[in-house]
Amino acid sequence: MNTSFAVRRQWIMICIFLIALSSCLGKSPPSRFYALTPLADEQSVGQSGSAEAQVAIGIGPLTLADYLNQRKIVTRIGNNKILQAEFDLWAGSLKDNIRHVILENIGRLLPTKRLFTYPWSRLMPVDYQVVLDVVQCDGQLGEQAQVVVRWQIFDGAKKLLDAGRFSRNEPVSDNSYEALVEAQSRAFKALSVELATILRQMTHTGMPKG
Repeated sequence: MNTSFAVRRQWIMICIFLIALSSCLGKSPPSRFYALTPLADEQSVGQSGSAEAQVAIGIGPLTLADYLNQRKIVTRIGNNKILQAEFDLWAGSLKDNIRHVILENIGRLLPTKRLFTYPWSRLMPVDYQVVLDVVQCDGQLGEQAQVVVRWQIFDGAKKLLDAGRFSRNEPVSDNSYEALVEAQSRAFKALSVELATILRQMTHTGMPKG
């Protein structure tokens, strides 16, 4: 009787150990969240009384390629193979993140406070509207980040003033997703500089604003 009880107890202990072990082995690592960052405050041009300070600029609408419209961060192997991170995620909507980063950047590159994201109120008409189509935003860990964006600039009357294609590769400092997102942030800063330069030229040359 005592021997039978001891055997049963031993099997119970083994079962408890195996259940605990399987629970530990099946536990997933915690998710990590990332966001693109705008230009630093010290890179701001500040406000002024020039014509640029009176210009109203609207950013959007902004569209993403279908493969980017998700929380998982995407990387690329070769030209055609896409990988989705399992535990490295965007901290919210990537579309909103990109739109607000570009708005912040342009607000720091041009001396205006009249900045709006799409959709804005009809009571606050804009002088220039920047429409963006993000074609690519991925890269290779430890190698480079790749950002491709098609852009259009319209005046207040919805007349197309200019259009172009931005393409940028930025080196990634290490194999982490944090380094990849930092490189992507630099690429969107470069896009913002390009757009701000064009908007500044339009203001200076008196190009119609609607």
